Amino acid sequence: MSAKELYADYYKDEAAADALYKGRTLEITGIVSISRAIVTDQYVIVLNSEVEPTANSWGVQCVFNTTRDARLYKAERNKTITVKGRCDGLQQDVVIRDCQFIAMLSPTPTATPSPTEQAAK
Repeated sequence: MSAKELYADYYKDEAAADALYKGRTLEITGIVSISRAIVTDQYVIVLNSEVEPTANSWGVQCVFNTTRDARLYKAERNKTITVKGRCDGLQQDVVIRDCQFIAMLSPTPTATPSPTEQAAK
C-alpha cells in the first residue's frame, strides 16, 4: 500500500484505520521526506503522505531498529522506497515500527525531447 493511502485512512477515521492496520505487518511504498538516525540503534525515515505537513504531523514515520543497513543512508529526500513493518497507529504521524528496508525504486526516467521537439520551442 502507499504511504498516501495509509495516512488518508487514518486521517479519515482513526478508529476504523486502527481496526484494519494496528498491530499488523504492512508493506508500504512512499517518497522519503525526512531520514535521520535518532539514537544509537534506531533510524527513522518519514514517508510523504502528500498532505500538507503541519507542526504535528508529517506523514508515515518508519522506525528501523538498526543504523547498520547502508541502504538507509541512500534513502534520501524525494527517493521512493518500500519498507515492511508493524503498524503502531497514529501518534502525530502514522508510526510503523520494526521496519525492514525492502527496496529503493528507480526514479521514473524523464523523457528527453527529440531534436524536432526542441527546435519547435
